[in-house]
Amino acid sequence: NLMKRSTGLRNLMLASGSLKSALDGTVIEIYQGPAPVTADDALLAGTTLLCTISVGGTGTGLTMAATAASGQLAKNSSEVWSGTVVANGTASFFRMKTAADDNSSSITASRIQGSIGLDGADLNFATLGLVVGNLRQINFFVISVSAG
Repeated sequence: NLMKRSTGLRNLMLASGSLKSALDGTVIEIYQGPAPVTADDALLAGTTLLCTISVGGTGTGLTMAATAASGQLAKNSSEVWSGTVVANGTASFFRMKTAADDNSSSITASRIQGSIGLDGADLNFATLGLVVGNLRQINFFVISVSAG
């Protein structure tokens, strides 16, 4: 699997030189349903928002670590990334985006989109079934940029 980066994110990274600045303040939305082909595309019919991950589930935007190593940037280890499940369903993909992003088709929105699975996905969960009212937490999250 390969996380998909939106045109807006790639342009921001090129202009600012910082993936960290592009991602700080974002949230992670977890969805059931078919993933759009690219991170630029609007969400597809049949997609259900299951949970929004923020700092401590408060809606506060997430931050990445202050420094990168070996081409990887990890979540800020001092933050608890969590959210309360708002709909029953099976997690299939996520979008890391600003809270204000309405998920419509956009080449300016800064987004990362990836698969969710039990193993070998962009974001691995111990269980894919989410139940309303339960807390979902992300303990490890790393974005990498390949050398080649």
